[in-house]
Amino acid sequence: MKESGMFWHVHHDLLLEYCHSYKERAEFIKRTKSPHEIPIRIKWFLPVEGKLPKEVVDKAKAFNAAQLQHVRLVNSVQFPSHTTLISIDNTERACNNTFLAYKFAIDKHKLELDTLHEKECPGCPWDGEYLYLIT
Repeated sequence: MKESGMFWHVHHDLLLEYCHSYKERAEFIKRTKSPHEIPIRIKWFLPVEGKLPKEVVDKAKAFNAAQLQHVRLVNSVQFPSHTTLISIDNTERACNNTFLAYKFAIDKHKLELDTLHEKECPGCPWDGEYLYLIT
């Protein structure tokens, strides 16, 4: 299993995302999600094998980088100053902007992504918006 790259169902409400650490995400799922969800989430949390549109990959990486920067900043501060709060706000804004650009790329390439997903994840309980987490 590859450790980083584009994966299907990193989260239940996005078809695919850039994942910086498969192991870290899988451990997080096992540690924090409802017991009935864990097998479903792990089963469908798979690396993308086929070729993806460059725009989707680039926007996914930008979104992931913005998320990591925001989370690291938030987690590094116990008593934030006014300046730090502004920085946190700026990194959150960057997350929102990169997410919107990523969603636009996904929507633009929806047919191509859905076709690849059906090929790589036959029988997957993805309904177009969510990974169905009840067996």
